[in-house]
Amino acid sequence: MDGNVLKSIGLEIIGVMAPVSICMLLVVLLVYSLFSSSSSSTAAPIHTAANLVYLETSFDSATQKLEGALLNAFFIIIIIYIVTFLLIFLYYYNFTNFFKNYICFSAFFVPPQWIAQSSFPSSNIS
Repeated sequence: MDGNVLKSIGLEIIGVMAPVSICMLLVVLLVYSLFSSSSSSTAAPIHTAANLVYLETSFDSATQKLEGALLNAFFIIIIIYIVTFLLIFLYYYNFTNFFKNYICFSAFFVPPQWIAQSSFPSSNIS
């Protein structure tokens, strides 16, 4: 009986993890294709949540990079904590209209930088 329960739980976990992993792979490939062809040595660094506090340079030592990575990770966790608390607070006080409107807004919102960039890599075949 325990084997069947473990097998069914394993199938449920795989059923959730497989689409999530495929989606993550597609996002990574899309970001790579969008930013690899436009990146150059003179391009300004991209500021994201991943480098919110510390933006590494090629001259930084390994210790500075480690400290910066830990500091960035700490701030990302804090941001996730705050957003999670806010969502739970809104759900607890039954702000479901906010969720509906937010989902509609975010589904159609595309940053202007993404529109201005070339969405297809250059087709220079050598």
